[in-house]
Amino acid sequence: MVETIRTVLALSQLPRVGRVKLRQILIRLTSSGNEELSLPDIITRLQLSEFSLADLDSALARADIVLDTCQSLGVSVHAFGSSSYPSQLNRLSEPPALLFSIGQFDPNRKPRVAVIGTRKPTPWGTKTAKACAAQIADAGGVVVSGLALGIDAVAQTASVEHQGPTWAVLAHGLHTVSPSSNRELAKQIVEHGGALISEYPPGESAQRHYFVERDRIQAGLADAVLVIESGIDGGAMHTVRFAQQARVPVWVTFPNTKLNTTNARDLPEPQQGTWELLRANTATRVPSVKTLDKMVREIANAQPVPDTLFSR
Repeated sequence: MVETIRTVLALSQLPRVGRVKLRQILIRLTSSGNEELSLPDIITRLQLSEFSLADLDSALARADIVLDTCQSLGVSVHAFGSSSYPSQLNRLSEPPALLFSIGQFDPNRKPRVAVIGTRKPTPWGTKTAKACAAQIADAGGVVVSGLALGIDAVAQTASVEHQGPTWAVLAHGLHTVSPSSNRELAKQIVEHGGALISEYPPGESAQRHYFVERDRIQAGLADAVLVIESGIDGGAMHTVRFAQQARVPVWVTFPNTKLNTTNARDLPEPQQGTWELLRANTATRVPSVKTLDKMVREIANAQPVPDTLFSR
């Protein structure tokens, strides 16, 4: 489709080319043929007359800086259309055109379960996150999460402790780890066969809206999304909505002792969102670790949801 990763990076560095326009350019390239094209050839082929020669030179120079930084940090680059790009992301309405990773990132590995939830879990939530992540690891699965405080860190720590790979999807470039308190965990994730993943190039700092954008990637990478605890307006609910749009199964955990609750206000705030998902019948409850083991093994053998071929 394009000459090299360098060319895709250069396209992303052109003025006024954001994530959406870059995706549109790559879609047009995909439909126009499979021959290798350089950046000037692409500009000519697609009649992108708004870009000058100075724009192209500057974009290529910035792309080279990104590539040099990636090489120095051990970051791999996965562009749409390349063999290393996770095809399951094509289920999203806005899949990333580029993905960066550190560690062992095999997008074909299954099963993949996103374990997500509140940054301020109850003791029950913490215990449940540990048990669920451990079971997923023991079943040979990948725990996908966001390396945030709370449920994310608890689940990814448990996965590492049980020798399971875990993928941490970050809302910033892979030059750093945020929060800083999870830097040691990030190191352990890579050392134990997992990966750090981001759609942002090294050097890109986190922005508020990046966290929601990160949530869609968690949903897109997963075969199922497991919500341990979440408030009604919790960040995990963004991941749930992206999963529902992409037809990724949503699972939740919820205490047996509170199943008869009739008003969300009677629950701790971190359990009100999961209660709402159950009440609306938009998620499947996981009643026990044994049941989770069965569910994880079933999705490992399930037929994948058809990709949308990056065309929406």
